[in-house]
This record gives sequence, structure tokens and C-alpha cells, in this order.
Amino acid sequence: MLMRARVYDEQWLRDVPSFSSGGKSTPAYSQNEYSTLLRRLQLLFFSISSQLVAAKEKDIELDRLTAVFDEIDNGRIQSIELSNAKPEIGETNSLSPFNVAMVSGYYLFCHYTNLNSTPVLNVCHPIVESEYRKEHRTTRYVTIKTWKGRAKKVVQGTFSEAEHDDVDNVEQEDELPLEIDKRDGLTFIRTLTRLSSLFNPEFNSGHPPLFYALTFGGKLVPFTSSHFSMFQALLSCYTDNRSVHAPYLIERFFEVLDQKTITIVGVNKDARTVKKEAKSLITNNQKKWAILAAYAALRALTDIPLKNAYMPLSYSEVNERGYVTVSFTYQDGRPGRFAIESRYVGFVKRLEKYAEAYNPSKQSKFHPNKKPTPYLLPLGSKSGTHQWDGLELKIASYLKSIGIFSGNYLLDINSQRIRATGANNNIDPADGGLSVATSLLQNSLDTLQDHYLAGDITQNQVIASQAIEALYEFAQRGTIDDATDRVRENRGIEVLEYEAWKALRLPTNPNGLLCGGVPTGEAQKEHRASQKRAQDLVDEDIELACYQYDKCVTCKSAKLVNDISNAYKLLSFIELLEDSIALMPEREQELAQRADDLMSLAELNLSEEVLEKAEDKLANEGRYPLHNQDFLQTMTGEYYHAEVQG
Repeated sequence: MLMRARVYDEQWLRDVPSFSSGGKSTPAYSQNEYSTLLRRLQLLFFSISSQLVAAKEKDIELDRLTAVFDEIDNGRIQSIELSNAKPEIGETNSLSPFNVAMVSGYYLFCHYTNLNSTPVLNVCHPIVESEYRKEHRTTRYVTIKTWKGRAKKVVQGTFSEAEHDDVDNVEQEDELPLEIDKRDGLTFIRTLTRLSSLFNPEFNSGHPPLFYALTFGGKLVPFTSSHFSMFQALLSCYTDNRSVHAPYLIERFFEVLDQKTITIVGVNKDARTVKKEAKSLITNNQKKWAILAAYAALRALTDIPLKNAYMPLSYSEVNERGYVTVSFTYQDGRPGRFAIESRYVGFVKRLEKYAEAYNPSKQSKFHPNKKPTPYLLPLGSKSGTHQWDGLELKIASYLKSIGIFSGNYLLDINSQRIRATGANNNIDPADGGLSVATSLLQNSLDTLQDHYLAGDITQNQVIASQAIEALYEFAQRGTIDDATDRVRENRGIEVLEYEAWKALRLPTNPNGLLCGGVPTGEAQKEHRASQKRAQDLVDEDIELACYQYDKCVTCKSAKLVNDISNAYKLLSFIELLEDSIALMPEREQELAQRADDLMSLAELNLSEEVLEKAEDKLANEGRYPLHNQDFLQTMTGEYYHAEVQG
């Protein structure tokens, strides 16, 4: 409406706070944001911890180490160097290997437990690992108890990895059990416990904390805001909606080049004032600020890796949507490209011209034997340029100085948003999320409704925006596949936000497993025959990718879903296989093996609470209706119910 009235200013989208009614909900991360965050946290934690523990056990001091930062295309990894250097200010190096591992472990602990920061930081040793037996199955878990101050409750967490069982059949009134259903939970807590105990010189006195930082001299200190802010800058995870800052960031780039100044923004929260000041740049600092400004602006426009991007760039014609595709090559010869709105082409060309002055893309006639390194974003001196350490250039300080704060461009990482994401990812649309989220977050219904069940508003907006763009492309091209492909290309993304959301909520097969639709292994061999037999049981209009449900355990397309309904279907199917041994004694070994394999798969991947409730459902309601002998025999192609003739 404002645009049609010609009173709209694009800066409002970035600078004007949104208005909302009702309570202020905690925003969840998008699927893309959270997957990137978890991947980097896990890679950093395990790559650092493994080296620190191994060195400590051999009484070796590591001054520096190489940590895995991220896994990029084709399985290639990106690493960073971390050192135990003495800090220039204070006694604590927030980015020492141990402190980085500990902060990574803290955020992963929040992910596994869905607890807020206070109870997590109050967790103390000992961490007890126990083994029990039930029905000939060994169960392993780790029990953690800590004080949840606000609710005055003892919080108990269970980390499970292999086979599951009850932690304790008697739950005390003040204990609140947490179900941890991540498959690598036990590996994580074991590694974290070992790391924490080895580096604590006072580990054997009282109940030492699980989480702490170390000073340069080896003294234990609590985490501070500095640890978290510096770690978030190191992690360099970005928000999905950072493109709103592109015009402002490009303006800063031109300011540095044309006026040799940079506008510094300061905020006084107490006085509720904002102060802007144009700071003059000396020649030596101009290039540093120019590359920071260019990187921040370009990163706002695309998700592709920018490190080692080479000039020259080539530009396509403007398409009907107003986008231009920019193509280039990386240092190793791989092609790269990204799509931008045509209004941003002038910025990219100006950046290219600026970079050419420092590292030309053409061979120098004065240095014919020197291979050019024409970086699009060069660091260093003229004709001796280089690239930054790690996957991303560190721009957190630059963004803060020009008035873009944590959470607006760089992802803000905190326990509240991790909790909100856990609730959002487990919402069942059928009941508004109550069945899962109340248990997951340990909140009252009122708190849950106010803060966690509004869904991810930003994600909803992204889905709507992409849908509108897809409809436009569909009108231009005529096929929905071409339209969605074009949206992915325009936005430089691999998966649409709705596709990521929908992937969490797909229907499963009758055996409770989610099928990717491409049979592999034994299922592939019998695919054609099983499809034909399937049509004898279901409507001819229904297409089934595969009907070899007893062979899902060997198929790469099969995935378990951690909820009661699907676990109930899986347990029903396992019981059907076991009961069928008496009717098919000649196939006893095969059927028993299938049942055991499926049960092991369930125990390895499903949470204890889900399995227990699924078992109760099976006992109370009986087997899933479809799971009868005719179903099994049709699936396997064997008919043993021949009538006995009198």
C-alpha cells in the first residue's frame, strides 16, 4: 500500500522495528541457519577436543592446533588455526583451543537438552554413566542432575546413543527428566566430560563445574559475555534475511572509496540515543575498510563461498525478473556464479575495478614468471595479496561499528533460540505442537503458547516470499519445476524454505519408516515385483515407490521418524515378523534376522520415551490394523493360507 502511494522507502525495511500484538515470542532459527550452526559447532568441538584430550593424556602441551571449521562442497573441509597465545588485554584468551571447545560444548549441550543457559552453566560433576538390563537388552545412558533455579527443580538429562531403556521407574517430585534422542549424544557427553575433567586442576575437590574457561595461566574462570561474542564472531554464521542490509552496506563501500571516510554508529541505550560520526581514514587503513565493506555487502547478496574467488567476472544480460548472473572461477579452477538484482551490478563492477588495482588478472610484463592471483577480495599489499584464514572473513567488529548488531546480520547464538528451534522443529500441526513441545521444553501451557508455538515468523515470511516469486516464475515459464529451479538460482540457494520445513513432516510407510523413493540394496532387486504385488492391496491410483518393507533396514532411502505413531507402526511390523516364524518355519532365520535388525535400528535411533509409549500403544490397542498375515504374505510373495480340504 505504501509503495502504491509512492511514500515507501526501502530503508524502512531495515531500520524500522516491526509492530506486533500479543507476547513477544522467541524466534526460532530457520532450517538453513540451524543446520549450518550445528554442523560448525560439532566439527569444531570434536576436532579440537580429540586433539586436546590425546595430548593431555600424553602430558603434551599444545601451543596451537588446526581445527575443522566446516565441510563444504564435495566433502572438502575448511580448517582454522587456533593458538594458546597470551592475550593482549586481560588474562584470558577467549579463542584458545580449550575455550573454543568449551563454548562449542556449551551450545551443543543446550541443543541436546533444550535447557536455558542458567541450568546448563550450573551442571557439575560427577556425570554418571549406567548400564541396565531389560528383556535381554543392555541399555546405556548418562544421567545428569542440576538445579533449575527459577522453577526450583532438579533437572535430569538423559543422553542415549545405542540401546534405550528406562532411566528410573520412580521419578521424584522435584525431578524433571529430559529425553535426549540425538544419536551421537552419548559420544558428545563422554567427550565433554573427559575434556572438562582433564583440564581442571581441582577436579577431585567437591563438585567441580562441567563448563568453565581457562586463563593463559591455567586458572579456572566462568564464561563471560566476551567469550560468547568472540566465539560467535569466529563461527561466522549468517541470518537468512541479511539481504535487507545490502543497500546500506554498499553505501558504506562507496563512502570509503569516494570520500575516504566511514560512518561510525554508536548507541547509548541508557539515553536512548544514536550517534553517527564520519571518521576520516588514513591511506593505510582505507583498503582494510574497503575490503571489509565489500565483503559484508557481497555476503549479504549471496551464500556462495567468496574466499579464493578470481577475476575477471562475467555478467549475463538482465533477465525478465531483473536479475544478472555473475560468473567467475575459483583459485583451484572450479566455476562459481551468483545472481544479483541489476541495481547491484554497479557495486560489483566497482569492486572488481578496485581489486584489479591491487592484483591484476593479466600477466605482468615486468614479472612474466609470476603467476597472477587476481582475488576479487584481496588482503595484503599491492601485487602481494592473499586471502584470510578460515572460510569467512571476520566482519563482526566492522558491522557493529557501522550500526549492524548481533542477530541482524551475523546469527546470534543463545539457548533461548535453540529451545525455540527445538519446539518449532517438533510441532505436530494436528495438535498445535502441544504433545511434543510441552515435554521437550518443560514449560507450562501458557508459557509455551506465549513464547514457543507461534512458529518461526521469519521462516513463514521467507516461505511466503519464495512462494510469491515461484508463482511469478510459474506464470512466465509454465512449469512449477522450472519456476522453483529459477527461484533457487536467483536466490543462490539449494533448497526452498518450504521444502526444508516439509521434509520434517512427511508421511511414512506402513512400517513407520520414511522412504526417499529410490530403493537400494535387496529392495531394489525385487522392486518391480513388489510394486506389482502392491497394487493387489491398494487402489490402482495410488503409486507406491516400494513395497519391500521387510528390507527397509538395508535400504539407504529409509529413515526413522522419532514419534509415537510411527514407532508404533514399526513395532507392530516387527511383531508381525516374529509371529510369522511359526507359519513359515522354512524362513525362520530370515524373518528373525529382519525383526532383530529393525529392532536394533529402532533402539539406535528412537528416543526412550517414544519407544516406551509406542510399546504401551501396541499393548493397549493391539497391532497396527494393516499388519496382518495377508499383508506379510502379499509383501513377500508367499501364500500359506491354503484351505484344508475335508
